[in-house]
Amino acid sequence: MDAILAPTRFIEQTLREAELGEVPIFYLPTILEPKPLASGMRIRWGLPEKGFLFLSSFDVSSDPARKNPEGAIAAFLEAFPQADGSAHLVIKAHNLGLLPEAQ
Repeated sequence: MDAILAPTRFIEQTLREAELGEVPIFYLPTILEPKPLASGMRIRWGLPEKGFLFLSSFDVSSDPARKNPEGAIAAFLEAFPQADGSAHLVIKAHNLGLLPEAQ
């Protein structure tokens, strides 16, 4: 490799600690310009209009441990034990028809 680009300081530090030899490691953050949501988008998907939305998505045909939907649910419930409407968890699942129960 000629160089390694790390999108976060955490990844940069982890790579430096891995002692990968003489390969230079550069911090290169991902630049993202968030656009405001069009009005009515939450209603379109049946989501609450107020509160912060957290998204976790996974594909049934993939390795479930990789995306860990159960872990996302547990972390959300630990972070927000009170259902006060300030935060909501959205689980997006792909290929649910592949589950044995769906047959």
